[in-house]
Amino acid sequence: MVRTFALTVFGLALFALPALAMTNAELQQYINEINAAARQGQTSPQPTTEAPAHPAPAAPKPATSPTPAAQTANTTVSYNGACPIITRRLTLGMRGEDVSALQRFLTGTGDYAYGEITGYFGLVTQQAVQRYQARTGIVSSGTPDSTGYGAVGPTTRESIKNCTTGSEGTSVADQIAALLAQVAQLQAVLARLQGQTDRSCSFNNQSVAHGASVTAHQSSNVSYGSQCVSQTRTCTNGVLSGSYQYAICTVGPTTSCMFNNQTVANGSSVTAYQSSSVPAGQSCVSQQRTCGEGALSGTYQYALCAVSTASSCTQNGVEVAHGASRTFYSRAGVSLGESCSSYAQSRVCTNGAFSGDASYLYGTCAVGSPTSCSFNNQQVLHGNGVTAYQSASVSYGQMCASQQRICTNGTLSGTYMYASCTPVTGASCTFNGRTIPHASSTIAYQASSVPAGQTCVQQLRTCTNGTLSGSYTHAICSVEQPSNEFRPESYGAAADNATDSTVGIQRAIAAAVARGPGSKVIFSAGAYRVSCTPGQGANSQFCFDIQGTRDLSIEGKGSGSTHIIVTTPTSGLFSLSVTGDIFSESLVRNENIRFTGFSVDYDPLPYTQGTIVAVNSPNSVDVRLDTGMPLPTSASFAPQLRSYARPFSMLIGPSSPKLKLTVDTAFFPTPALLSGDVWRYTDTSGKLASQAAVGDRLVQQGGRAASDVFTIYETKDVTIRDVTIYASANLGVAVWESYGLVRLDGVQVRIKPGTNRLLSANSNATMWRSNRAQPIIENGYFEGNGDDVIDIGANGQLVKSVLSDTRFAIEASWLPARVGDLLQVISPCGALRGEAVISAIALNQQTNNYDVMLATPIPDMRSSGGTTTCTVSGTSSLAPYDSDLVINVDTSGQNAIIRNNTFTFARGVVLINSIGTRIEGNRFTNYDKPIRIGYNPAWRRGPLSRNITIDNNDFANTNAKWPIYIGFHLAGEMPISNITISNNRFRNAQSSTITIDGARDVTLRDNSIVNDTNWPSEFTGNVMIDHANGIVINGLTITDMRKPRMTGLFLGSNIPIGNSGVTVSNFSTNLDSSTPAILDRRGQ
Repeated sequence: MVRTFALTVFGLALFALPALAMTNAELQQYINEINAAARQGQTSPQPTTEAPAHPAPAAPKPATSPTPAAQTANTTVSYNGACPIITRRLTLGMRGEDVSALQRFLTGTGDYAYGEITGYFGLVTQQAVQRYQARTGIVSSGTPDSTGYGAVGPTTRESIKNCTTGSEGTSVADQIAALLAQVAQLQAVLARLQGQTDRSCSFNNQSVAHGASVTAHQSSNVSYGSQCVSQTRTCTNGVLSGSYQYAICTVGPTTSCMFNNQTVANGSSVTAYQSSSVPAGQSCVSQQRTCGEGALSGTYQYALCAVSTASSCTQNGVEVAHGASRTFYSRAGVSLGESCSSYAQSRVCTNGAFSGDASYLYGTCAVGSPTSCSFNNQQVLHGNGVTAYQSASVSYGQMCASQQRICTNGTLSGTYMYASCTPVTGASCTFNGRTIPHASSTIAYQASSVPAGQTCVQQLRTCTNGTLSGSYTHAICSVEQPSNEFRPESYGAAADNATDSTVGIQRAIAAAVARGPGSKVIFSAGAYRVSCTPGQGANSQFCFDIQGTRDLSIEGKGSGSTHIIVTTPTSGLFSLSVTGDIFSESLVRNENIRFTGFSVDYDPLPYTQGTIVAVNSPNSVDVRLDTGMPLPTSASFAPQLRSYARPFSMLIGPSSPKLKLTVDTAFFPTPALLSGDVWRYTDTSGKLASQAAVGDRLVQQGGRAASDVFTIYETKDVTIRDVTIYASANLGVAVWESYGLVRLDGVQVRIKPGTNRLLSANSNATMWRSNRAQPIIENGYFEGNGDDVIDIGANGQLVKSVLSDTRFAIEASWLPARVGDLLQVISPCGALRGEAVISAIALNQQTNNYDVMLATPIPDMRSSGGTTTCTVSGTSSLAPYDSDLVINVDTSGQNAIIRNNTFTFARGVVLINSIGTRIEGNRFTNYDKPIRIGYNPAWRRGPLSRNITIDNNDFANTNAKWPIYIGFHLAGEMPISNITISNNRFRNAQSSTITIDGARDVTLRDNSIVNDTNWPSEFTGNVMIDHANGIVINGLTITDMRKPRMTGLFLGSNIPIGNSGVTVSNFSTNLDSSTPAILDRRGQ
């Protein structure tokens, strides 16, 4: 008969026998064991504090259940009173009597609730151990191997040995008393059951009691990935249900695979290929092979597969890369009039083989040269024309008949035979002792003078074949002046935008000069047209040349009211020059000259412009000229005028505008008219066509011919105020070798509003050379000039011979030096030999050089002889000259002030080779290369700059590589020094904002840089510093979320490590996360 017993004390389980089937004999034995445990507990030492609340005595061992033969360790269990003593470490998967004792103990503590004592340490037993360990404070986390959580180790065994249960309030004596009481109850039960007979069963040498069950398995082991199949077999009076035979079933281990000597773990995959390589243009075929218990899926055998490199193609020496195409021709040349395109075919290279027809084998095709023609011993090229005349001369009053004869492959069209035709000149006339040629005119006056306030009455008298029209007889008429004011209208000028007022203005200026200091030439409101003698080269002519006078004013009614229009586009307007020899005491200079209140323009313009409508590789573009622009074949674009001052052609983007390229027009032959207003420009350098695009704008400058609106030479104290220059054949204002103070106040060099012009001055807006004068440029507006806006420096003089460290000779050019002047001697490559003051200087009449003596020596000076190789910014090249260059520091325009100006859209802005310059309160927008403080040996000017301040300026929207560039990197030298850049605001720089390369003692203080995310960017730093020392950065903020960017602040490897190289404080950035605030390469 099957029974289930549970012994309790005060409602708590002491030990339980859930689902334990016992015979009567077994029950009797179990009672005897409980009695023995109770007696032993009575004689055991009692704990002085907590006692185990619920000891769990071992379950009885039926005499008919032998110990399993499979035990591999001593699992015998002894007891400490009622508490089992476990002698080995128990973990998952172990079996034995000590496991059974553990399960009985944990059943008694309430931690093991499985209901069956199996003797196997499985997951249920492990979880019971973990509950017991956590509840008793032994351990509550980790793993059996790391902390012992779930394993029966020394601490847990000791706790079980002492019957620690984690409960409080029940003494051992009370527990024993309860045991004895329940023994009596069990004995009563046993008496009732004496008459029953229950037979046990046997399974794998293990006794299974009547009513009890055992788990049996279909097999003793299964392969990895399979599951053991089990059934529960129950003993019923000696008969065991079910048929499975094995007490234990083990799952086999996993098996890995091998692939190309590489182990593939079970369940893992590897990529395999059908072949080790495939031809070019094909793709490798692959499959995933997966390891399943030692077997690899799939069939591909190769671990790697490479695509073969495709071969290029070669034909007639022309190599074409695989996949590329090239045009080949079936003929190497065609006759004139034919087109090579008729014999062209594009052939594609595919792995060493060309597509297309093999007869197209020529890489180039040339059109045959046409034959030229001859006309009056003059060669006429094919396609060109020549003007021919019907006769060599015609009578007075008749017109020469001409025709255009065009050469077409050796044949000249037309029939006229004469290269020139001269009309018979009519007879000249005589007026006041002057000869007036036939068809020419002169102005005659009714009277030789008129009272002050009246106007001279004039008449235009024209000579016609010896007869002079009109009746006025006076060649000159002057208005009696009540004071020092002279008006051009009194001398025949008119502000009517029609009359040629050149002579009238010249006479008014001459009268003012004759009047003496304090005289004024006063222009009326309106437009004066002047036509000056066209000049070229150094013999350029100016409309108005003022010499040797003092305290003279040229005044208009304001730049918006009085206008002077120059109708000869290669001429200058005003020249201040000297009388006498500049090398002698006879020199007479101008002094205290003032120009105020007028504008200057040119008609026709000294340049032409248009829009590119086609780009023809490799070296030409087709340009449609803007309406009203000069033709590129007019006289101001003559090639001989280009050779003097090297004018540029400028390529400008269609919007912004943005300067894309400047090309020296020395590379431009005369453009050819294609049709209507479209001209073909050919650039032999190839630069123009390589960068131009349809829609770009092209400006072609005319010959500059050294013709400036203002040329100020050897003059002391000049002021130009409220003057606007809309166009100039060369420079806007040129100041040479002058003294005192030269001030430009409110001067504008700008594109004329309301027009589509792209240019103002053809060259610099202002240029200052070899001046002792202090330049001041303030309150101006500068826009659209073809070169730098402001260029300040001194021209150098080459050393001709060296006698000692203190005596040498220099060429006699530019402004003569004086005793006491400070000289810099600079090597051909730009290194500073030294500085010294002149103690004596004299012109050597035999050599035409200056013999110079210095107050202190300068070692290692050299004169011409041999060649010099320079390494500048890492590039080696021959020096532009082979002797040292001498710069007179005192004639470099020292202490210049550039303030409160606006600079926009210019090729360059401010270029400084001087000392003590201040650049402050200016605005720079849409510019290219705004501020450069450096040195270039090829320029032959200096000095090496120092003591420069750039303060409180705004820079915005630069297309340049750097808004501010300071330095000159020469083979480790840092000749530029003592520069302060402070309180400036920079916005939207395409590349670096401040570049310092070859300078020392530079301070950057309280500057801010902000770049919008949509502004174009290059991979560089916002501030770039290298080849420098003594750099102090105090107060710099950078905001630039563009990417990619190199860094906020770059410190190059050629900066000394430590504070002597650079110090940085108060530096903050807001950059993209990929951009470092500082990239420090020092010491690398």
